Amino acid sequence: MDTSKIERHTGKPFKEETISISQKTFSLKVNTITGKEGDYWVVISPSLQVSGYGKTKEEAVDSFDENIYLFLEDIRELSFQRRINELKKLGWIQSRFFKKRLSKVFVDESGALQNLEHAQLNSLESVV
Repeated sequence: MDTSKIERHTGKPFKEETISISQKTFSLKVNTITGKEGDYWVVISPSLQVSGYGKTKEEAVDSFDENIYLFLEDIRELSFQRRINELKKLGWIQSRFFKKRLSKVFVDESGALQNLEHAQLNSLESVV
């Protein structure tokens, strides 16, 4: 598994999350949330419903990178139409690039993300 093409951005989150699919590559720009839940660190991409966890932040990031790679490999194996259907189920809309329409993150009535301590919003850019 080659996760070496994953770049992390700790500045401002992407205003628009995108997935570009060609026959040989996937290019994606998604926001991730990193935080501590109890004794474990968690990294979540709400728009892809992919996460990773570990006892340290680094382990959580490594776990997330592996899971995002597996997610993209699974999507790649689908037929073109099934790929589109699966991404639409996750709330993505099709245009030249797939764009995220709605986030699937759970927030309480006051709009706060629950059960994550020291939450941090990051951006992820990858080409696989």
